[in-house]
Amino acid sequence: MTDAEHQALMETFLSESEEGLLEMERALVGLEAHPGDDELLQAVFRIVHTLKGNAVSLGFSGLAELSHLLED
Repeated sequence: MTDAEHQALMETFLSESEEGLLEMERALVGLEAHPGDDELLQAVFRIVHTLKGNAVSLGFSGLAELSHLLED
């Protein structure tokens, strides 16, 4: 992989991660107001699962481990 390809991959990862974390924050705030909302809870799990998968694929073992703990 070239430096330019690696840079593009990192930019994509960071952008998608930031978007996912913002979405997760909205879902968590929503859960405070509506603790029984299964759709919001499932959204949080989907985001964490995606973050974990992306972290694993890029070799970010610490982030993958943290995401796994959050899933549990």
